[in-house]
Amino acid sequence: MASNMGFVEWQGSFELGYQPLDDSRKFLVESLNDLSRALNSEDYSQGARLSLRFINAARRHFAREEDVLEVIEFPGREDHKAYHGRLITTAENLEKLCLDDPDPEDVNRGFLGLMNMLLDDVIQGDQDFRDYLPKE
Repeated sequence: MASNMGFVEWQGSFELGYQPLDDSRKFLVESLNDLSRALNSEDYSQGARLSLRFINAARRHFAREEDVLEVIEFPGREDHKAYHGRLITTAENLEKLCLDDPDPEDVNRGFLGLMNMLLDDVIQGDQDFRDYLPKE
């Protein structure tokens, strides 16, 4: 029986108004939706590949974002960076769940944990530094 994992619809309210970060943040949400489609079909080998794609995109995005946070001297940058590390670990755990004799319930829980963390980062965490960003 296929899982029923959710999708995230990109909202204008998610945007920071800083295109270099908004574009890659939107790509992360799209990557998460691609991953959800694969896992809903119980295509775990594709889920593992898409998890890795998400991880690589997240690492690139987080590195760029953390560089920006340094430049703008955002006071919460160390906590934000630590959250990014936990999000990457959650994505890596999901990739492993997809590779190691996947149990649909475990994969579902892993995906939902990743989705919740990404949404928390995009909707709440990133909004905390919005006013510090340069205006385009």
